[in-house]
Amino acid sequence: MSFKEWFDSNLAQYSNKITEQGAINLIEYDECIQLINNYESEIWQILINASSHYNYQNVMEMIIDFCEPQTINSLNDLKVLLVCITCEKLACEKLASMSFS
Repeated sequence: MSFKEWFDSNLAQYSNKITEQGAINLIEYDECIQLINNYESEIWQILINASSHYNYQNVMEMIIDFCEPQTINSLNDLKVLLVCITCEKLACEKLASMSFS
């Protein structure tokens, strides 16, 4: 299973909510850690593509723009943020594809 498949199975139905409020309240902290550990390469590639699409120099610039850096107090906090940003990107893609259907 890929991360996109996991998203489609678990969160796609909440895409509107995710784009409006974020994904942080829909995924458990520990689950985010497990997800990035399992799908790190795919998540990172989605983030690279998103940062390029939104005209950021790199993923870290996008992350800093996305949140208050002082809220990241550990590597696990960063992992959770990466998963949430990726879910928000996938939610936006899902809604965009639905509007063209």
